[in-house]
Amino acid sequence: MIYVENSSKNPCFNLALEEYLLTGGIEDDVLLLWQNDNTVVVGRYQNTSQEINEQFCRENEVSIVRRITGGGAVYHDSGNLNYSIITSYKQGDDISFGRFLNMILETLIKLGVNAELHGRNDLAVGGKKVSGSAQAISNGRILHHGTLLCSSDLDMLSGALKSDPDKYASKAVTSIRSRVANIQDFNDTISIAILKSSLLTQFSRSASLEMHELGEAEAKEVCLLQKNKYETWQWNYGSSPAFTYSNKTRFPLGTVNVSLSIEGGIIRQCSITGDFLGCLDVSDIERALIGTKRVFADVAACISGFDAGLYFGGISAYEVAGAFFN
Repeated sequence: MIYVENSSKNPCFNLALEEYLLTGGIEDDVLLLWQNDNTVVVGRYQNTSQEINEQFCRENEVSIVRRITGGGAVYHDSGNLNYSIITSYKQGDDISFGRFLNMILETLIKLGVNAELHGRNDLAVGGKKVSGSAQAISNGRILHHGTLLCSSDLDMLSGALKSDPDKYASKAVTSIRSRVANIQDFNDTISIAILKSSLLTQFSRSASLEMHELGEAEAKEVCLLQKNKYETWQWNYGSSPAFTYSNKTRFPLGTVNVSLSIEGGIIRQCSITGDFLGCLDVSDIERALIGTKRVFADVAACISGFDAGLYFGGISAYEVAGAFFN
């Protein structure tokens, strides 16, 4: 088994590296241990906007990236350790989550954390989730990866993932908001470094680990995938299923109600109502917003092209744009 050393905390690079390794960048079995800076990673089939608190993420500089595996949205920070296991696959092989989670489970138990398999793809301690996992198959190989909450900021986790489901209606998979905990809650001597070292020791007992650092050509391939896919708005937002959004925001100068129809991440229908004391017909702005990406900067820029004070009775373009999100 190849252990790919990776010190990057850039979520777009790290997810590109995973895909590169899965699709044949290295043909051997692969183990990857990695971390991201503050990031929400959404599942392949999820509606990105439905899974995140967009205002919170924007104000707290939380990155948003989509992965190639299914499942729910998860929060990553420096207190979370991610693992990836990539191996060969043929039809009929055992791809149960338990097969891959066994090594992780044994590592935690040896560290004095009484974890157990919970549901199909989680690890929990005392009923509280400390790890979630997901899988993808491509070109005769399978990727199994997961999170290990060691000392994550659970307030940030809650804030970044919090959204109001009543504002949305879509066919996208909705994340299950599980009760979560950190591994340190059950053994405060465990650090990311100890967890990482223990995992390497556990894996080396069943297969020799050959250390591998990316060469220049390999890194270039990963960076190309990072740029052309994982850093793009189209992958992270545009590939979300069609959905509708409605929100009512109260300001000192009146209430703004926003109803949207979104397809491919683009505003296709827009209705703005409320009791604001506007002097001009807001349908001018509604029409202008059709075809705009549902990105805060783009929405704000569009509304700022009008004299928002006259349309919304003194409510600013920035405030109105905020009503288009959480």
